Formats: sequence, C-alpha cells, structure tokens
Amino acid sequence: MHVLFADILPDALKPYQTLIFGAIGAGVFLIVLLIALKALMKKKPLDPDAGLDERLAEYPPPPGAGTHRLQFEGQPVRIRLIVLAPAGRTATLTTDMAEGLLETIMPGLGSAAQLDKPRVRIWPPQLSVEGFAPTFHRHVHVPEPKGKPSRFILVAGAAKAGAKSVLLGMALECGQPNMRGAVRLDGPKWHDALRVQIVG
Repeated sequence: MHVLFADILPDALKPYQTLIFGAIGAGVFLIVLLIALKALMKKKPLDPDAGLDERLAEYPPPPGAGTHRLQFEGQPVRIRLIVLAPAGRTATLTTDMAEGLLETIMPGLGSAAQLDKPRVRIWPPQLSVEGFAPTFHRHVHVPEPKGKPSRFILVAGAAKAGAKSVLLGMALECGQPNMRGAVRLDGPKWHDALRVQIVG
C-alpha cells in the first residue's frame, strides 16, 4: 500500500512522502484512540436497585419499650426499619419527614417509631407502585433461612398520608419467631393490621 500511495503522489511531494505518510498514520491513530477513550468513558447504565439492601442481622437490638407500642395483627412488635419512597416522580421525601408521615398514616404510629428508634431509609421514586412491596421484600434480608420461622415480619405497600399517597415498608421485630414472613398492605389494610397501644 505504501508503494501505491507513493506512486500517486505528485513529483513535487515525493521528497516529503515520509512526512505525509507519518501524518496520515498519526491521524488514524488519534481517531482510533478517541473512539477507544469514548467507549471507556461511556457511563454504565444506573442500577435503580443499587444500595437498597438491608440486613437485619446486623441491626442492634431495640431500646426498651416505650409508652406507644405497636401491634401487628394483635402481636406486639418493634419497628426496626422504615423505608419511605415517593409514590410519584415529583414528590420529595427526607428522613426528617418520617415520623410526621407515619403519624398522618395512623395516629400514634409516628410516636411508636420515635420510641423504637428504627433505621430510616428514603428510596428513590419507584417505577411502579405495585412493584414497591416485592422490591422491599427482596432487598430486606432477615437473619433466618427462607422458609424457616423468623422473628421479623416485613410489611410494605402504598399508604395514605393525608391527601397524598406514599410507599411505606417496615421491618417489624416480634418477641417470638413466626411464619408470617412478607406481607403486602395497601390503603385501609394498614389500619386493619396495625394498632398502637398506649401504656401508662
């Protein structure tokens, strides 16, 4: 190929053919280098589930029971984890809003959370309201093997906080292991399943 290119060069440029071919080679090398760099620097697609995993085995024990005590289906429980996510893309939530939102969802629930001192996590807006509960149950890991009695109950779903909806997930710790496992609650089912008992 070098000979062919040299043959088509005008006689006036033949003394500079080495420089010309060198410049062409350098240009091709730069183009290939730029393409390679662009491919390397191309951003990987974001994983919407990144950083959502919670391992309840690593959580500290709850503090002593307070005046507001939560029951799930009549069973005393302690709130160990609260996960909140906006039900729409325009809403914004912060951890400071958790107790107020819980109190709006159910009177006394925010006070119970304040006394139980759970971890509070804010998840990004979810692609699907229907998919929130399965996502919560998939990412919150109980200490016990799957299919075995666990001292944790995982509840999740859409809840009404005044005029708006929020996505709520909670890990509830029981006194005794049970097979209740993962439970989906939506709308009025939160009030059917949960009750706050005031002691003292």
